[in-house]
Amino acid sequence: MTLTSALRRSSLALACLAALACVEGGESPSCPVDEFALWTSGSLRGANLMQARNPDGPETGFGDLAFAQSDFDALAAAGANYVHISHGGILAEEAPYAVDPAAMENLDRLIAMAERAGLYVGIAFRSGPGRNEESLSYGERIVDQAIFRDEEAQKAWATMLGLTALRYRDSATVVGYSVMVEPNAYGAFGHPGPDEFIARVRGTLADVNRLHALATAAIREFDPVTPVLLEPDGYAGVSFLATLEVSTDSRTVYTVHDFAPFYYTQQLVEGLPWPGEYDLDWDGRTEWADASALSDGLEPVRRFASARGVPVAVTEFGVRRHAPDAAAYLAARIPLHGALGSWAIWLWQPAGSWDSFSLQEASALRTVFEENLRGTCRRP
Repeated sequence: MTLTSALRRSSLALACLAALACVEGGESPSCPVDEFALWTSGSLRGANLMQARNPDGPETGFGDLAFAQSDFDALAAAGANYVHISHGGILAEEAPYAVDPAAMENLDRLIAMAERAGLYVGIAFRSGPGRNEESLSYGERIVDQAIFRDEEAQKAWATMLGLTALRYRDSATVVGYSVMVEPNAYGAFGHPGPDEFIARVRGTLADVNRLHALATAAIREFDPVTPVLLEPDGYAGVSFLATLEVSTDSRTVYTVHDFAPFYYTQQLVEGLPWPGEYDLDWDGRTEWADASALSDGLEPVRRFASARGVPVAVTEFGVRRHAPDAAAYLAARIPLHGALGSWAIWLWQPAGSWDSFSLQEASALRTVFEENLRGTCRRP
């Protein structure tokens, strides 16, 4: 074990002891003051907001419904201390990649509401120069993934992160800049496995490590403190985590998304059960999926964190509310993520949202979510 790894483990242990003491005393502990310590101690727990570009949506042009202060207050009242804002980029998707005032205004508004609710914020960009929302959601427009083959688009994406750092570097609310939501260059190569993919693209524009280095440098030009969050290719999949290069930046967190078993959590066939037989590793063979299998599936994350002495977090996971035994699934999953580090569930949308992942409406899932937020530290 490296000295850095030992110190981080000690930090996590102390944070856990403090949390337990405060829970027993009936009060939530105060969170660490240092932003990076929030991640190394696994102190951040909360949910994602999805604010994709949507010209057919509310007046803001983002999301399906506009957020109100009451939506953030409700998340804080549930016990969360963190919101991961999955947002359209503040630069345009097409050249010359101009600043998007509407995106800036909407992001400012969301961060201000989170601050008033006492929540920390992570900023995660879904789209921007050379990448449109269809790259993730597959809407009616043609998918644009030029960022993985166009150097100018990639430089502009890094510039977008630099501008974001300049804008929010003095914010006590913003505690992380996520370079890109779910990189997925591997789709253009026929969805190969992680080893084959990285061997084919290493060092090229399709290697997300290259984008990460550019974006990190752009961020650090303006903000030397706020943590940088990096996701692997493969839609931030656990199996692709090992393809990430460890950054030379010492205040970096490595994050994954995990919706396994995908067929169940998405209910691709209505009524699929939990637990049940699923192809967990996409090898064409089904395995018995239960709480033990979920834990086994996160082993690559544990190995990555231990071997490299770096903090990790699960910044997206979830299950549709109508999935059979969804509450039991979530009750098995959340503690696994808490043992790894910080976490943010998918999804917390405005009150009245139709989205079946949203937890704001009363449900058995909402109850499990709140139970796992007990003892969460509060902003000092």
